[in-house]
Amino acid sequence: MNEAAITEQPLSRTELQTIDAYWRAANYLSVGQIYLMGNPLLTRPLRPEDVKPRLLGHTRDAADLEALFRQFSFPGGIPSHVAPETPGSIHEGGELGYALAHAYGAVFDNPGLIAACVIGDGEAETGPKTVDGVQVEGTFRAHQVPHRQRARQPRAPGPARGMDAVLPARRAVRPGWEAGPRAGQDPGFIDHVMNKKAEVIRVYLPPDANTLLSVADHCLRSRNYVNVIVAGKQPQPQWLTMEQAVIHCTRGAGIWDFASSDNGDDEEPDVVLACAGDVPTLETLAAASLLREHLPSLPHGMSDAEFDALFTSERPVIFAYHGYPWLIHRLTYRRHGHHNLHVRGYKEEGITTTPFDMVMLNDLDRYHLVIDVIDRVPGLAARAGHLRQLMTDKRIEARAYTREFGEDAEINNWAWPQ
Repeated sequence: MNEAAITEQPLSRTELQTIDAYWRAANYLSVGQIYLMGNPLLTRPLRPEDVKPRLLGHTRDAADLEALFRQFSFPGGIPSHVAPETPGSIHEGGELGYALAHAYGAVFDNPGLIAACVIGDGEAETGPKTVDGVQVEGTFRAHQVPHRQRARQPRAPGPARGMDAVLPARRAVRPGWEAGPRAGQDPGFIDHVMNKKAEVIRVYLPPDANTLLSVADHCLRSRNYVNVIVAGKQPQPQWLTMEQAVIHCTRGAGIWDFASSDNGDDEEPDVVLACAGDVPTLETLAAASLLREHLPSLPHGMSDAEFDALFTSERPVIFAYHGYPWLIHRLTYRRHGHHNLHVRGYKEEGITTTPFDMVMLNDLDRYHLVIDVIDRVPGLAARAGHLRQLMTDKRIEARAYTREFGEDAEINNWAWPQ
């Protein structure tokens, strides 16, 4: 078969106009999906309520177009990246996987080329504050745009070589990223490192900024350990003073008296609320606050028994954890009262959405923790049926709010009652 003849000639004016129109339409669809939740055809000037309040991800008739824009990177819609529906995915966030592949490939057949692949915080791809004296920070060019020097040396991507030690280091420092507690992380990473020898591996899940500082100081001073610190980037309450944080981190675990109804006597508590990590701590304390408000005195239904200092041996323990629940069960299966341990954690549910909605999708939210207490404490279900219904209604209301407005409701303003 003869090859078709290829002739070089300028595009016609009509062809250029058609390509330009296609280019502008494609750009508008991209921008609309990221920013707009209303007024898709711009039939009137834009208003604040037309714009999504929480911008997530990156890059027919009016009703269909609005539905297309609204569902993209919006609670209840479709994610802009590979989401937790793909178990163990690490593509979300800083795009580490294919960032390295492109960096490796760029130099594979160009040994004289230096390729700088920025690795670290999920926002590391943001780039410099200024380029050649021109302000970049705060402009549309400040996100996922190559450095200017790199852009002057275009190379085709190809196979990779060389930087095989970077991935574990980056993920040990920060497995998750922007879109929520679970949108970009691989919770199985903690399970994986815990399979290694305890003499080498240390895993830390600080509950607030001061404990994070204490943990980081300890890890930076340590030698011959692989230290894994799990911490988020979302604003969080500060629970402990620096002095309290140092003591707490030195112990490794403890009772927070300000949130506990335990008065220090020998009487067993009705239930133990335990947690590890910043988001689980927030939701556990919020659940404790709800229980104190609605059930200030829980009924006693068990006889005295020997109990451990923190968890007891016969009382139900509700444990909130943002990794896979079976790791907690595996670590405590020989402990007293393991049969009473009920762990709430990541169960491969989620999508690009708000932080609290992501927590609710995995039944780790404060309302579900209260429901767990009602269901697990003997004799409480009959007494607290009204509270259980209230917590169920709160979950429904919170879910509906995020689907309509794209952000969390009063959850963001919650603080421990004074």
